[in-house]
Amino acid sequence: REYQCPHCPRKSNRSNNMKEHILTHDPNRPKNFSCTICPKRFARKHDLKRHHQSHER
Repeated sequence: REYQCPHCPRKSNRSNNMKEHILTHDPNRPKNFSCTICPKRFARKHDLKRHHQSHER
């Protein structure tokens, strides 16, 4: 079964992954992980790590 995000085109085969993804659309979700290079903040450490790679290009 494929799960569709109600907020964007993203799809997933796993309901737990989709539940976690849907939380990324919540504007009230705390963003506790801050980039040390720019003002961006992230709710998940993994997203911050991926973002840091964009500064290395």
